[in-house]
Amino acid sequence: DVCEYYSAYMSQFDFEDCSVPPAEEVEKVTQHVRRVFNDVPDDPQNEVLRQQAEGVLNRLSMLLVTATCPVCREDMLEHQANKGSCHHGYHRRCLLQHIRDLVEKNKFPVPCVFFDANDKNERCKGMFDMDRIEMIFSYIATSSDDAFKSTLGKLRRQNMEASMQQAGLAPMICPYECGAVFDVSGGRTQPLECPTCHRSFCSVCKIRWNAVHEGISCADYQRLPAAQKDPDLILLL
Repeated sequence: DVCEYYSAYMSQFDFEDCSVPPAEEVEKVTQHVRRVFNDVPDDPQNEVLRQQAEGVLNRLSMLLVTATCPVCREDMLEHQANKGSCHHGYHRRCLLQHIRDLVEKNKFPVPCVFFDANDKNERCKGMFDMDRIEMIFSYIATSSDDAFKSTLGKLRRQNMEASMQQAGLAPMICPYECGAVFDVSGGRTQPLECPTCHRSFCSVCKIRWNAVHEGISCADYQRLPAAQKDPDLILLL
């Protein structure tokens, strides 16, 4: 059976991360399937077998179409690459690491890093918008992956911050564990209250509200030596 032969061959490889099988082996299998295809009599009773062989040949031809990952510069299968809106493909591991690195540096949106090998100044201007990132992550990461959940949570907050800034607002992330994002524009009297966890904070000093800040201005608080400030202080960098 052509399909069984093809499946047995494909089971030798791990295609989870766009691995590229040896071209000579793909050609060898392709020639075998073509021989089977050519030996099938042109008879209506063999139509299903002929369709199977044609489908296998099409899938085998896709194994010979490769692209270069812009992060590691290694080859990968074009049709299995993880792509942005600009259609440049990445290995799964490379794209995840690229996104996580930018998240840790608090950079959003996430740019494509593809460049022309002959002219590194010719870089792609494409971006991974949040909808595409969510789709990519849902496909290549598991909901039980703590690193995945942490990265995606940070990305969502950064995306919300970017959207608020574009709207002329002043976004701030709650300095407590809830991580909510809200607008603190308008020169409000301190302290403010997080609308999600309902705990107090200072949006000017960007800290959890503490006893040291109580009763003194933000300017005076910021002039205090670090040793005189609350030891549990958390800065939002």
